[in-house]
Amino acid sequence: MKRRSVGPLQVRQLIRSPRGCEPVLSVGTAANRFYGDRRRSSYSQDTRTLTMHKRTLASLHYENMPYDGVHFHILKRETPGHTALLKLDAGSRQPARFHPGWVKLMVLSGELKVDDQTLQPHEMLIIPANTAYTVQAITEVICLAISELDGAELAR
Repeated sequence: MKRRSVGPLQVRQLIRSPRGCEPVLSVGTAANRFYGDRRRSSYSQDTRTLTMHKRTLASLHYENMPYDGVHFHILKRETPGHTALLKLDAGSRQPARFHPGWVKLMVLSGELKVDDQTLQPHEMLIIPANTAYTVQAITEVICLAISELDGAELAR
């Protein structure tokens, strides 16, 4: 497909919203009037429409982990690490384990205990590589987990 640079984007066709999503932004004539000639874009798709969808954390599809009450939603899988949302039911526990690379945890909602550290919303903990740790959800928790490398092993 040949790439070409275009001026303000025109809406050529509407994109249907996935079920459970609310369209938030559609770039088209209204956006063109707002941005005027200051907006330039190089666009390589046949449809010249950009639509963003807003979702709540609760509306995402979470898959079960092998631990009771612990669920995950992959946001981005990279080689060799990944970024995911973790959802932990109140009172759920994960046994002591360690990862081959560092792990960053940021609590978005709820209260989470990682070893002797208690994390509140908007607090972050960086766990160094090969460090054994346990996790306990004091309340229902949603947290962002970024791992340097894939894999985890139970600590002995």
